[in-house]
Amino acid sequence: MYAPIEIRYLTPQFYQLSKSTFVKGMQCQKYLYLNKHKPKERTPHDAATLERFREGRDFEYLFKSHFSPAVDVPAVLGNDIYTLGASYTRAVLEQEPAVTIFEACFISGKTLVMTDVLVKEGDAYTIYEVKNSEQLKPVFIWDLSLQYYICSTTLNAPLTFNIVLNDGQDGYKVIDLTEELKSNYSVMDENITAFQQLLKEPDAPAIHMGPQCEQPYVCEFKAYCSRTV
Repeated sequence: MYAPIEIRYLTPQFYQLSKSTFVKGMQCQKYLYLNKHKPKERTPHDAATLERFREGRDFEYLFKSHFSPAVDVPAVLGNDIYTLGASYTRAVLEQEPAVTIFEACFISGKTLVMTDVLVKEGDAYTIYEVKNSEQLKPVFIWDLSLQYYICSTTLNAPLTFNIVLNDGQDGYKVIDLTEELKSNYSVMDENITAFQQLLKEPDAPAIHMGPQCEQPYVCEFKAYCSRTV
């Protein structure tokens, strides 16, 4: 078992972007802006979408069950994960020479990411991002590229980054994407800066409705935009 961390001594950290909001920005910058400034205009997810979310969580849970013991950050911090998660993760990594963490949190450039599974072995780290899909989709590369950028910036240590997909036979296929994610490093830096500046603007960007309203995900503000064009 791992030694407990004194939560009362942790320093809160704050952020402007997260992994999910960054992906929204990559889909459409107006989506990112409205998510921040017009949250009440979102269309609630339908039953089919909520079911996909549930199936995704179940798939992730099954993969995580192969790692024991592990530090489960959400179980320890609850809703405080958003302010204390990065400090808690750092404390665990500094304390333990070898450890597995679920939802390890990292903040760099006012951007927060949470990794599904992080394994520390000495000075090296391996991260697994779990997606309940049989296909390696372009949107997953956006997601993982951001995670790689933030984690490598924060850890400053050897890092292997994998995606875990559904093999279609009640199992998993693990793909090492480290080199591909490295190649997107500068693009992530540029987009983080651009998105943070966008969120400070007084008005939403003038972007007409189009294919980006449907792909890679149906935009939660599609109905709103259709009423306001």
